[in-house]
Amino acid sequence: MSLGIWTGVAQLAAGGVAANATVEVRRESDNGLAAICSDRAGTAPIVNPSAFADAYGRIVFYAAGVDQGYSIKVTKDAFTYTLHNQPMGLAREFDAAVFWAGVWAATTAAAARLAQGFPAIVAKGDAWYGSAADTLVKKAAPANGMARMADSSQSDGWLDVPHMYGTKNLLINPDGGIYKRVVVATADDTYFADRWYILSQTSTVTPSVLTNPEDGYARGVRITQSQAAAQRFGFAQIIEGVYCKHLRGQSGVLVPRVRISNSQAIRYAILAWTGTEDAVTSDAVNDWTSGDYTDGAAKFFVDTGYVPLVVGAATPSVLRVR
Repeated sequence: MSLGIWTGVAQLAAGGVAANATVEVRRESDNGLAAICSDRAGTAPIVNPSAFADAYGRIVFYAAGVDQGYSIKVTKDAFTYTLHNQPMGLAREFDAAVFWAGVWAATTAAAARLAQGFPAIVAKGDAWYGSAADTLVKKAAPANGMARMADSSQSDGWLDVPHMYGTKNLLINPDGGIYKRVVVATADDTYFADRWYILSQTSTVTPSVLTNPEDGYARGVRITQSQAAAQRFGFAQIIEGVYCKHLRGQSGVLVPRVRISNSQAIRYAILAWTGTEDAVTSDAVNDWTSGDYTDGAAKFFVDTGYVPLVVGAATPSVLRVR
């Protein structure tokens, strides 16, 4: 095992050199006498304390790095002084930029790495976190397409989620709060709030903006069906190709917050467009009466250009957000 070096010059009160001074080295953490040597390999112990400063007052010894460092007490005749928290160890011999790479490359065996205070095995993307036992524990890298975020509810404090490339929400104006058109009765395949458009089965519906619909949300959208005859309706947003092409083959998440004036199923979907980029057929519904929420003849979604990726339903209680 290689040891770190400490050098210094013993001095007298008047500033002169303290030749052949007695030196005592202790660990700051517990005040115990330290194991010191005259060689880097640690094969030639030095009696501690002893008068091992040379005739020019030079003090040289080797020791392992320890928490809080060492106290070094120098005595010459009736004069004595102590230097506290003196650092030791091999880390003092590395520039910060090459420390990890240099020591890691020099200690390829698992046992050698552990002896240096490094983990035995580290793979690309691995992370380290503090455990309840005040130790470092390794967490393997997340799967491709996933990102790691802090989550105190998890046992290790981390949660792996789909990577959104720095974009928290791909939907623009997700709560509908930006509503410059201020339209009222809105027909099928017609825009209302910025980026959002209405889809309706037979006739118009009336969109409006909600204020403070629930904690954490300053705005929301209300769609009112006031026709005498019942009809199905919804609203949608098209995400431009430049903002979503990176998700091809990846995972995405839709987390809608919805409520309804009567308790019935509200359906939602994520559709992939396979046609020309940004030349989307906005009216994606083929048959409002179909219970087959796929694409094709006599099915809910139109067949040409669309592939339903995710289709689901939520049934909130009356006027309860879900």
